[in-house]
Amino acid sequence: MSMLSTQVDELRELATRYDELQAGVVRAVRIPLNMGSVLREAADTIWELRCRLVDAEDRVRKRDEAELEAIERVNMTHERMIMSHFATAVLSDGTKTLEELLAPYQENNMDDVPAEFLEFHDAAEEESEKYENDTTTFVKYKGRLYSPYDAAFRKPDASRYGFSTSDYEVPEDLPRINIPFKVIYPTIEEYLRDYCGYDALDERTGKYGYWENPNAKWDWFEVGGRWKNWAEDTIGGTVVRVGDITFDPDFEREKASAWWDQMQVEDPLYFKLATRGRTKEQYVESQAHLSFRACITPDGKWHEVGEMGWFGMSSESGDERQDWDLAFSERFLTDPDLTLFVVDCHI
Repeated sequence: MSMLSTQVDELRELATRYDELQAGVVRAVRIPLNMGSVLREAADTIWELRCRLVDAEDRVRKRDEAELEAIERVNMTHERMIMSHFATAVLSDGTKTLEELLAPYQENNMDDVPAEFLEFHDAAEEESEKYENDTTTFVKYKGRLYSPYDAAFRKPDASRYGFSTSDYEVPEDLPRINIPFKVIYPTIEEYLRDYCGYDALDERTGKYGYWENPNAKWDWFEVGGRWKNWAEDTIGGTVVRVGDITFDPDFEREKASAWWDQMQVEDPLYFKLATRGRTKEQYVESQAHLSFRACITPDGKWHEVGEMGWFGMSSESGDERQDWDLAFSERFLTDPDLTLFVVDCHI
């Protein structure tokens, strides 16, 4: 029998005592006042343990669903894989490899980021305010307390896979009771482990928490990628010496003008996102200047316009993008001996 199951059995026994003590507290009015206080204090203690029992039973149920939840997390990861791609110019003078230039900006999604680029986030510090001040809601039903996500409230038509709050519905007439996290979990360590899901202490710090790269810009990359054909057709390749770049401004103007006329009719939403409120003349001129939305220079510094988010959305305004596009080559592509890598970054 697992430790959690043993704890549940012990708490169930205490819950039975709670029911007995409730009756005792009622009878306490007939015995000396100090004895009534003792019984009330005992009843309060058992009530706290009862709350912990409800939470423990809920954890047992969630453990049974752990495999399906893991599958759902994998599916969510696959969905995220299509969210945002952006072209990055990585410039090298030969002193650092492509991987070395990109490494300081890798997201710690695969736990393979060099330790020197990571910072530890102490979960106790991040969660202490919530633990000290917040409550969680239980539902009183048939003389007991239940989590709102107990099987008793699961909708008949709920999905069989994974966990979603929308799969549960608590009748409006049932009373809700807000119980402080500090009552349910006597220590913040128990709260972090049993409520927040930190299942092991970090080996390096001996604390609950996680490591994150504060400068993360990408979670995987590929040379060329979605820009392979564009790079080969427009600048002469996905890896090219800056002095050998083949870029025809006049041809790019013609192409951008035709794109403008076509896309504002065929795909107005994408057209709006791509042009960012610029006029046709502004947009066409921006396309006549070679640029990338991000750039890593040989000294390892990251430069970008705005900030890239999910679903291909970034934060820069039309004017900011225009200024960036027009100045990019003059700012970054003046040394003919640098090597330019066209990198498809994903985040």
